[in-house]
Amino acid sequence: MAATDFGHPQIRFEAEALPVITAPPLTGSPAEESSASGAQQLAVPPAVYRADSTTSYASDTTLGNEGQTASDPPTPTFLDQPITAEPVGEDVAPVSTERRPVGYLSPMPVYYFLQKRYAERPFLPSTPEELEKEPIIGTVPARNQYPPREIPFGMGWVPVTHPEGQLYFQYQASINPSGDTKFFTNNYLYDEDNLGDIEDAVRWIEREIVMAEDLPPNLDVCLDIYMDEDGDKIASYYMCNCAKEEMMWFKDVSVDFLIEEVNVRVHDQQHLKLASTLAYWYHIQMFPNNRVYSEHNLQELCAVISYHLFDSETSRTSTSPYSSDELARFMHVFSGVKLDGDCVSEYHMAKIARMKTLLVADQVKHYHGTKWARLDSNRSVIKDMGEVQTRSWWFSTLSWMLFSMPSIYVKRLDQMWVDISINHQPWRKFVAEIQDDWAASITPSAVILTANVGFLAIQSVDQGRTDRSAGQIVSYISTLLSIGNILACTILARQHRPGAHLQADTALEYLVKRAGKPWQAELLTIVLSIPTAFFIWGLIAFSSAILWVCLDDSSWGTRVAIIVIALITAALLGLVMRNGDWVPPAFVHTIPTRMKEQMQKITIQRLSLNVNAKKLSLGINPRKLSMSVDTRQLSLPLRKLTGMVRRTGTDQTLVETGMDAV
Repeated sequence: MAATDFGHPQIRFEAEALPVITAPPLTGSPAEESSASGAQQLAVPPAVYRADSTTSYASDTTLGNEGQTASDPPTPTFLDQPITAEPVGEDVAPVSTERRPVGYLSPMPVYYFLQKRYAERPFLPSTPEELEKEPIIGTVPARNQYPPREIPFGMGWVPVTHPEGQLYFQYQASINPSGDTKFFTNNYLYDEDNLGDIEDAVRWIEREIVMAEDLPPNLDVCLDIYMDEDGDKIASYYMCNCAKEEMMWFKDVSVDFLIEEVNVRVHDQQHLKLASTLAYWYHIQMFPNNRVYSEHNLQELCAVISYHLFDSETSRTSTSPYSSDELARFMHVFSGVKLDGDCVSEYHMAKIARMKTLLVADQVKHYHGTKWARLDSNRSVIKDMGEVQTRSWWFSTLSWMLFSMPSIYVKRLDQMWVDISINHQPWRKFVAEIQDDWAASITPSAVILTANVGFLAIQSVDQGRTDRSAGQIVSYISTLLSIGNILACTILARQHRPGAHLQADTALEYLVKRAGKPWQAELLTIVLSIPTAFFIWGLIAFSSAILWVCLDDSSWGTRVAIIVIALITAALLGLVMRNGDWVPPAFVHTIPTRMKEQMQKITIQRLSLNVNAKKLSLGINPRKLSMSVDTRQLSLPLRKLTGMVRRTGTDQTLVETGMDAV
C-alpha cells in the first residue's frame, strides 16, 4: 500500500493495487446470463503493476498481462481524476472496432461529476473539422420536416434536459429483481464513440450488480469516461441507494469520497450517514427529472427552514446558515410547491435538492446528531474557545499604537472564523459595520484636511520663515494622515464591496488567504484598523497644532483657560471611552436575581440511606462542599422526595439539609 497525494494539499488517500479480474465475454445482457447459467465466479490471478507513468490517473493494475513483471509502486492519482481503477478485462466485446474499448473501472465521488459538469464546458464548433461534423444550420425545412432522432436509442437511452439547461442521458434497466436500475451520464451520447464507451461501462456495471450480494433495489448509477495519457479509457462511477438516500460503491473507498471539506473529520456513523446523504442530494441536484417526493417530506423541509428562521431571530449565536430575511424568502418559495401525489416537477425537485444540499452540508459542518454537535456558531468543536490565546509582541505593540482597534477586530474574527470555517451571517454583519466606519470617517477627515489648509494659511502661523514652527510641523502631519485616511478608506471599500461577501464560499476564500494562520489573522485586523487609526492620529495632530498656537507666546490667563478646558475635555473623553467597560452596580440586580444567587449554594451535612437491608452511608463535611443547584429544579420538596424513596422500598433514616438565609 502506498500513500498517495491527490492534488489537494490537505487530502491524502491510501492507494493499493487491485486484483486482476477476468470474466467471460459478454454475449447478452447480464440478467439473461444470470438467469441462464447463474452468476459466474470471477477468476483472480496474481496482480501485476502497469507500466510506470508520471501523470496517469488510472490504477497501476492491468488485466491479462501475465508476462509483465512488477515495476515501481503505483503512481499517484488525484482527487479531480479517477482515484483507483479496477481493470475489467480485454474480453469485453467493443461496440465498434474503430475505437478503443473501456479497460478500467474506477469509483469516483459525486463531487468529481458535479465539478466536471460546470468546469469542462464544450464550445461551439469553429474549426473546419468541427464544422464538418456539426455544420451550421442555415435552412428551415418546409413544413418543419426535420430528420427525426431515434428515441430511445442505443441500449435505451433517453435525452433529458435539466431545468438549468444541461443535457444529460438516462437509461433504465431491469437487472435487480427487486427494483430497476437507472443509469445517468453527462456525456454527449449522440456521439457514437461516447455512446460505445458508456455502454461498455454499463455492461460491466450490470455484471457487477448481478454478481454482487445484498444490493438494495432502485439503484441510481452515474457514469463518466476519462482517458489518461496512455490512451486507456477509464469508466468512473458511483451508485445511490434511493430508498435510504445513501451513496455506494463496489469497493471500499476513502471517506473523502463523501467529505469535501478538508477540515471536517468523521468519528461517528451518524456523521458518516449525514455525509452520505449530502452526496446523495448532490446527485439529485444533477439529475432531478422523473423523481418522486412525498408531501410529508416537503412539510418536513419547510419545518426545518422555519426552525432556522425562528432560531436566527431568537439566538445571537444561531448556527442557521442564512439570515432571517433569506429564510423568509425560502419559506415563500417552498410554500408554493404543489405536488401531484408523489410526483414532482423537475423544477421543484431541483429547488428541493439544492436546498437539501445546503441544509445537510451545514449539518455535516456542525456535527449534527453527534455528541460533538456545535450548538453555538462561535464555539469550536476542536478546542476550548475559553482559552486565552497569546498574541505576538508585534501585534500587541501595533494594537496599542492603533488605539486597540486590532484587538477588538481579532476577537470578533475569532468568533466568526471557527475551525477553518466561516460563520457567514456574522461575517457579513462585520463587513457591513467596518464599511460604515470607513464611510463615516471620510467626511470628518476631509473636514480636518480643510481645517489644516486654513490653519496653515493664517499669517500669524506662517510667517514666511524657512524653519517651520512646531505647530506647522504638526499640522503638516495631520494633513498627511487625513489624506492617508481617505485613500485607505477608498481602497478597502473597493476590496470589501457588499456584493463580494454575499456567498459563504467567497468569504471562506477571502479568509483562507488572509487569516489561515494566527499571524495572518493579526495582520488582517491591523490592515482593517488603519483607516480609523489615520483619522484619530490626524485629529490628535490637528488638536496639538491648535494647542500650540494657543499656548505659544500667549498670556498666562490664556494659557490657564486653555489648559483647564483641555483637561476637562480629556477627562470627559476618558469617561466616554470607559463607558463600554462599566459593570452594572449591585442595586441594579432585582430581588429574584439575588434570591437565585443565594439559593445556588446548598450545604448537605449528612445523608444515610438503607437500601435492601444494606446500609449505605455518605459523610460530607459541610465546610468543604458547596453544590450548585439550578433554582428551577428546587420546586420538589424533600418531603415529596422522601415519599418517593419510601414507595420504592428504600428506608430513609436521616436527611438533614442546611440552606443559607436569603
